[in-house]
Amino acid sequence: MTKNKDLFKELSNSCTLKVRVEDGKYITVNGKWIVAISTDRGTKLISNVLYVLEIDQNLFSVGQLVKKGYTSRTKAVWLKTLVTKIFSK
Repeated sequence: MTKNKDLFKELSNSCTLKVRVEDGKYITVNGKWIVAISTDRGTKLISNVLYVLEIDQNLFSVGQLVKKGYTSRTKAVWLKTLVTKIFSK
């Protein structure tokens, strides 16, 4: 989840969801997009990233990436690069 529109490659505004956050409140999802991350092994696309204007920081789930098949011998290096790029924006 992020509110940084510049991170996204493709947009779908047809997403009408609410997400429950830690304090129990529900916040509106403003879109579901694809994020493109450049790595030393080429561009990686991460689908179903939520665009949420009401959050003040990016939320990143390593577990969801692993479920999508982002595993390899260099997983730790790749994830470190990805997290650095997302959180440095």
